[in-house]
Amino acid sequence: SADGWGAGELSGYAGLLTLMLAAIGFVAHRRKVAARFWLGVCVVAFLLTLGEATPLARLIYQLPIINKFRVPARHYLELTFALSLLAGLGVKAIQQQTVSRRLLKRTLIGAGGVLCACLLALFLFAAKINELAIQRLGHTITLNPWANAAVGVPLLLFLMGGAALLYWHAQPRSHLRSVLLVGVLLADFASFGWFYEWHYRAPYKAYLNAPAPAQSLRAELAATQQRVLPVRGGTGRVNELPPNLSKLWAVPSASGYGPFILTRVSRLLTMPPHGSVDEAWREPANQSLDLFSVRYLLVPPDGIAPPMMTDERGLQWSTGELNLTIGPGCDVKLPATAQLDLPQATRATRLGLVGALACSVALPDGNVFAEVTTTDLRGTSRVSVLRAGRDASEWAYDCADVRPTMQHGRAEVFRSYPAERGAIKCAGHDYVSFVMLAGAQESKSIGLRWTGPPGSYALKKLTVIDDEARISTPVNPVAGSLADMTRWRRVGEINAANSGYGAEVKAEDAGAAVVYENLRARPRAWLVNEVLRVSADEAFNAIRTSRLPDGRGFDPARLALVEEPLDFTNGRADPTASVQVAHLSSTEMEVRVTTNAPAFLITSDVLYPGWRVRVDGAQARLYQTDYTLRGVVVPAGAHVVRFEFKPRSFYYGLGLSALSLLLLVGCTLGLKRGPHTSGRAPRVEGETAEQQ
Repeated sequence: SADGWGAGELSGYAGLLTLMLAAIGFVAHRRKVAARFWLGVCVVAFLLTLGEATPLARLIYQLPIINKFRVPARHYLELTFALSLLAGLGVKAIQQQTVSRRLLKRTLIGAGGVLCACLLALFLFAAKINELAIQRLGHTITLNPWANAAVGVPLLLFLMGGAALLYWHAQPRSHLRSVLLVGVLLADFASFGWFYEWHYRAPYKAYLNAPAPAQSLRAELAATQQRVLPVRGGTGRVNELPPNLSKLWAVPSASGYGPFILTRVSRLLTMPPHGSVDEAWREPANQSLDLFSVRYLLVPPDGIAPPMMTDERGLQWSTGELNLTIGPGCDVKLPATAQLDLPQATRATRLGLVGALACSVALPDGNVFAEVTTTDLRGTSRVSVLRAGRDASEWAYDCADVRPTMQHGRAEVFRSYPAERGAIKCAGHDYVSFVMLAGAQESKSIGLRWTGPPGSYALKKLTVIDDEARISTPVNPVAGSLADMTRWRRVGEINAANSGYGAEVKAEDAGAAVVYENLRARPRAWLVNEVLRVSADEAFNAIRTSRLPDGRGFDPARLALVEEPLDFTNGRADPTASVQVAHLSSTEMEVRVTTNAPAFLITSDVLYPGWRVRVDGAQARLYQTDYTLRGVVVPAGAHVVRFEFKPRSFYYGLGLSALSLLLLVGCTLGLKRGPHTSGRAPRVEGETAEQQ
């Protein structure tokens, strides 16, 4: 398909012989409610598979649960199930000899007509089909049945299925003929599998082994029980260690691919079911990756820099924020100057700045408030000025309590955002301005200096513009980027050259990933001496902003956030306390703790329903900790804390399955012991034996 989905997402197959038997089953039982019901299911399910091509899909999307279907074509499930039941009715009717030979011939003729119509449609739309073939395959294809097996084989299978059906109909209780019919049916299904996407989308056998650099990562992670996180999750290439290949390779990952992700995990990591994460991980205050013990981050080469946005002028800006503030207007401790060194010298004819004034309502209109200094490769500096009302204005310019006191005009607004000033709700603004340079120059650094009366200016975005080449180069902030060496350390790259796959795997298929070490990653288990009760939203915000509800900083190495009442007081930490993960598997975790004072143990694992904990063999209480993790109180001394995954839902399901199996066996035995009717049922359409 054009959007990249494979045949597995957008197709289904019930078999040509199944369709013919389903048609016979409906006609033979057309007066029965069951046959009409399942035919209705077939029609509705087929329309649903067409997605937005019919109004029905939009209507059904309003229904709970059903609207969770991510791919409309998956309604083939109901379609094939209903067809199978109708085909079963057809088999029953033939075995009871209530289907005349005339009806069987009509069914075969009708099916042949439909097949011929489909074949005709192929030739009528050959040009469009070949247009798509050129896009996907790079060449045209032939639709002649004798030259294209994908067209010829279904025709051959139809002839074989029709002949087998006629042959079996004559003696439906013959074991040999029944085996022949089932054999043709299996060949029919096998043909679909043979022409399936494994021919062109099958993974390489080499993928059974992890890329060579991943083996060293695996050894390091095994020693620390920490994890990796591929930012593109299941949508990434093999060299990005995507789920669930990482599970096959025994590389512990914070990502996953499946629908069973908890809402809290999805919200905190901004992770949908396919395991990717959005750009929130770049935010300096966001501690979600740290709490999930993500030691290594895997980023595709084109995802290292923050994404860019393009404005209506066609200029590109970084989505990250520089947040460089100069001027003593709001805080006398703010610096008067700021310096930006560009990663590399960049040719520029002008600069684009996005920022806003603060505490500067008294600045007169047109008054110079700052100087911008650009320095080129030769060390030559040029100075330009920024003026109030032209290049920037007060951020709260349109707030009701500020507007009457403004002494300068409103500059060009770059973006607006909702703001609150006490009880007053208004729109805050960031403003855009352009600084013209005296001719093109290779700029290597840009400086800002506050020169006006008391006030402040916050520079949020900067782009270097070369009008002659029509190129704009955004300047990305160091804070929150992978260039921030206080948080990230580049440790290597996994690519076609070092993956170990060699020429047997195409480089574009394997992809590439740059590996960064997260220097703030928490261990798999740790102790804290302080617990704070908060709401779920307060815990979420504290992790994403590093701020507690009372304004204090949030340090997960010292403080645990819980959402239930907990009587835990310990004002001092034991510097000699130790935590050791002695055993770790998918369903068990054993932690050995030694502490001279009561402590609260946190493990970097999701509190999925079904987990239980014991301290020295005694049942203990698990707490939802730090929004998604597991926590338990540990008394002073040496203890063994054992976590076990024993969900009650599994045992409930096991019991229901066993009960259902017993009922099925009982019903089967009861039917066998029931009255046996003899004789032949009446034929449909009132036909005599001679008409067969």
